[in-house]
Parts: sequence; C-alpha cells; structure tokens
Amino acid sequence: TLRSQVDAILIGRQTALIDNPNLTVRKVVGENPKRLILDTDRKLPMNLNIFNHNDQKTIVFCSNKRFQNTHTAQYQYVATEESNGMLDPNDIINKVTRLGINSLLIEGGAQVIKSFIKFNLIDEVYIYTAPKSLSNAKLKNPIIINEDWIVTSEQIIGEDKLIIARKKEKCLQEL
Repeated sequence: TLRSQVDAILIGRQTALIDNPNLTVRKVVGENPKRLILDTDRKLPMNLNIFNHNDQKTIVFCSNKRFQNTHTAQYQYVATEESNGMLDPNDIINKVTRLGINSLLIEGGAQVIKSFIKFNLIDEVYIYTAPKSLSNAKLKNPIIINEDWIVTSEQIIGEDKLIIARKKEKCLQEL
C-alpha cells in the first residue's frame, strides 16, 4: 500500500544486487512508483529485475566525475555530485525534485538510510519489526527514535509491529 502512495522508491546498489527487488505495487490497486537506484560507478548488471520491468521508469544516479546525464528508452542516468566517495544525498534530493518527484520512499539498506539521516533529509519513518530473529542476520536498524521524533502510530500487522514516526518540526524560536 505504501508503495502505491509514493512517486518513487530509492534503493542503493547493494540492495539491488542482494535482494534483486521488483519495487512494484502488489496486492493493492495503484500505479508502480518510479525506481531510483544509487549506483556510483554504473556497475549494476542489466539482468536485474529493476531493469526488466517496462511498467515504470528506472532512474540510476551515478557519479558526475565519471558520467554525464544520459538516457535510453527505458532508463535514465543522472550524474550526481559525490561527497566522501559516495553520492551526495543533498544533490540527489535536488535532482529528484527537478524530475517532478514529490514523495520518495527509501527502501535502501543501512548505509543509504544513514546518509539521508545524516543530512536531515527524512521526514517520516516506517519501522517494521518481526518478532523472530533471522539466523546469520547482521542487519541493524540505523534509525533511532529519540526526542527528535514523534511516534504517530503503532500497529500490529500479523506478527510484525509497525511504528510510524515523524520528525519534529522546530518552531521559529528554536531555529
């Protein structure tokens, strides 16, 4: 349902390689969001699911030090500034808005999420927690709900728990 409500979904290179996601809407009515992938060096193989669905545009953000903006009939490559060897989240957001994307769901891994949190670019988080731990799983949630966040909803979905939190807005006296 959440995917059907956003303009685009963003993932990083590792998520694309490891999960090979489709990034499509399923089990609900709605349009598939645009697929945004962070691939600094444009090394992702073209046989991944994200490149083989013609139902929506796939946009790859890559380094502007090595590439220029280009496109094909199905894909668009957006050359993006780098910061410390990684694509700059501020530049990504600026380019995303210029592409007419107003709502963005980040489904990337810890590194991608941390980079957007570091630059204070996340307004709302959806944290799904399963009651069971996975053997050999080394994933750690990079999001910490602290005094900077307001929990707006807590739900149980099947056996999972969903927490929705919004970033607190500062009043003028705090700025």
